[in-house]
Amino acid sequence: MTARADSDRADFSHADSRRADPAPGPAAALTLLCPGALTAAGLPSSTSIAAYWPRGWRHADRVMQRDDDSLVARELPHERWLRDHLGLPAGDAIEAASAVLDGLAPPVIRLTPVHLHTGRDHLVLTDPEPLALTIDDARALADAVRPLLDEQDLTLTVATPLRWYLGGPIDQLPLTRDIGSRQAIGRSVDAYLSRDAATRPWRRLLNEIQMTWFDHPVNDARARRGEPAINSVWVEGRLTAVPPRRTDLLLAGDTAAIQGLARLYAVAPADPGAAGLHRWLARDGGHARASATATASASASAAPAASGSASAAFPAAAAASRPDRAVLVAGLWPDVDPLADPARFEAGWRAFAPWLRELGCADGPPAGLDAVDVVLFGDRRQVTLRMGKRQRWKFWQSVRPDDWLERAPPLSMPENP
Repeated sequence: MTARADSDRADFSHADSRRADPAPGPAAALTLLCPGALTAAGLPSSTSIAAYWPRGWRHADRVMQRDDDSLVARELPHERWLRDHLGLPAGDAIEAASAVLDGLAPPVIRLTPVHLHTGRDHLVLTDPEPLALTIDDARALADAVRPLLDEQDLTLTVATPLRWYLGGPIDQLPLTRDIGSRQAIGRSVDAYLSRDAATRPWRRLLNEIQMTWFDHPVNDARARRGEPAINSVWVEGRLTAVPPRRTDLLLAGDTAAIQGLARLYAVAPADPGAAGLHRWLARDGGHARASATATASASASAAPAASGSASAAFPAAAAASRPDRAVLVAGLWPDVDPLADPARFEAGWRAFAPWLRELGCADGPPAGLDAVDVVLFGDRRQVTLRMGKRQRWKFWQSVRPDDWLERAPPLSMPENP
């Protein structure tokens, strides 16, 4: 290892990795979050980052690196970033914010119907997306367990095949550890489930749900087609509070959770993706501002105006709202496992430079911005890079993407049953 590499690592000691995220500059600021962009060192896809790192960003400042060394991480690094910057309560989950997009108001618990695969001596959570559960089958499974929920005054809403919500007196229902399914896919579920006395009522209810579905016609039909059974539900987390809205921040992204989070905590653009960010960048001669009219229209039309719906619980941002900060969550690496699917992981990096170019950030900040932050996330690591107007002239400074790769601890590798 060279002296230069040793110096770089000294800059990011364990104590330094726990400091707060760097604050954006005082002017209009843009932050691009890239969940899933980092992988573990030694994996076949490790070289993709260096191969596709954009030339215009080769002199960026690495302003922070943060690692999670806990045995079982409670949330993904980008979820922790959003929690820290939006002020989410400690007990609320990012994924549960999709309830707002689906027209529900808190308190709710987000559930995902899943298949638990039997390994040698443990149960392994499989990826819910390939289960190809239809909305009709999802509703049939939900209807079968409603009598169990009615006994505890709980309600069950099926918004999409994989987005279910438990409502009612959920504060009286202590749950197992509410850690998102994305962290547990391919792994033994034991590390993610609580076995204490407080969660016994929920575990009893979950066991009854599993028994009800064991010989359900939906699962019988899936077995005939050679498809895995839907044999449990996973607790993604809960949403309990209506927080103060951050009218100074525009939040955009393609997932239901991010769009719900934007309507709940920040200002949501009329177009939740890159197009909405372009409108924000284009206003006031290139300075970052959002259209309050578009925001109000989007918020008002997002959910049905029924009693108890999200439209009543979350009023649109004030007409005077003009956010001077924007956060865009990239969807280039959607739930990609670099080990299981290195081609998809590499495709995300292949699209990274064109994505920056589309946003006008290929060589640094767009007109009207002093700097752009790119925050790369892995399973346990977060690396924050900043590109300012003068950064491109720092020819003596060059980033080395290989230094950002995570170590490959056993917990980061899927288990083979």
